[in-house]
Amino acid sequence: MPFVRFLCLEALLLRRNLLFLLALPAFCQGLVAPPWVKVLPDVPGRIYAMGTAAVAPCESWALEAAAQGARLGVIARLRVGLAGTTAVTTTLSQQQTSGSAATGSRQQYLRQDGTTTVQAVNLPGLVVEERYLDQKGGTAYALAYLDVAVAERNLSGQVDALGSDWQALKSDPSQFGLRPAITRLQQVKALQARGTELESQASLLVPAGVPASYRVAAQTLNQDMAREARLAQKSLTMGAKVEGGDLGQDVMALLRNAAIRQGFIWTQKDPAINLVIELRGAKQGVNIYRKTWWDVDASRPDLVGTRAAIRIAIADASGETQDSFDLTVKGVGVDTFSAEQALLKELKKTLPVKFQEFLAELLK
Repeated sequence: MPFVRFLCLEALLLRRNLLFLLALPAFCQGLVAPPWVKVLPDVPGRIYAMGTAAVAPCESWALEAAAQGARLGVIARLRVGLAGTTAVTTTLSQQQTSGSAATGSRQQYLRQDGTTTVQAVNLPGLVVEERYLDQKGGTAYALAYLDVAVAERNLSGQVDALGSDWQALKSDPSQFGLRPAITRLQQVKALQARGTELESQASLLVPAGVPASYRVAAQTLNQDMAREARLAQKSLTMGAKVEGGDLGQDVMALLRNAAIRQGFIWTQKDPAINLVIELRGAKQGVNIYRKTWWDVDASRPDLVGTRAAIRIAIADASGETQDSFDLTVKGVGVDTFSAEQALLKELKKTLPVKFQEFLAELLK
């Protein structure tokens, strides 16, 4: 009968699934902890480490936190050989109120006295091999390892690529003009950032058996690029002159800091690049209503409005304007003083952001 055959088929499937489950290792079912929880594997060419995390409040979060802890553990083992001083500390806290589930948090910190700073997740060859959840003990475990051969191959390829890119940039003849000089400096800085990361990676991998020649190669490239950057920056000094008023030292400091963050050298003595700042302002007593160009409380109509128009232009040493932008700021107060203070506050808020965006666009 069809119904009987269906029951027989279902029974066979259940029996097969049961046999499959019984054949699985006990630790995969969460019944028995895997051996690496107690003793790390010893495989030639690999560096192992384990991470743990409290299960509360979320199992998935705990497994990911344990995985990150395992990655950091591998880095810590490398740093022991590199710096000689490494510490991994764990803080665990749990809170439980009557009738509620336990919640907790776990943080793992890596402290080292060395010179390299490499993010664990960015190191090639670093793999999280297994995860294990001990529900009874409320702990998640993860096992990670570094494949030294993979890390070395990746490092070798990246150092070679950086060397090729640097030679191509050096062989490209420099062009005259403000914009080409800025572009070249940015290209050098981008290669420098790659070189710094590679030097850090190479230093970190030396204790794992990776030849120190990669670190020396990255170091040499970095030194060469640093010399080129210093030469380029000497021709990209920046200063400012204000026309039509006075911005004040605090506002000028904001502009100076924004320029320095973008790699310019700030000087007021014969700069190669001048910020020409033109100020045009207006003050007027006005009656403020809801539909005017600023939004204030209509219950207080007699206010003073201030408005300032600012143009910032970049000019080269010969005075030729290369680019510029305009900014309008406004302030409203019950009297002239409060209106001016409101305008100044708005200026300090918006001008650095606008100027930073302007420089970033100029450097593309």
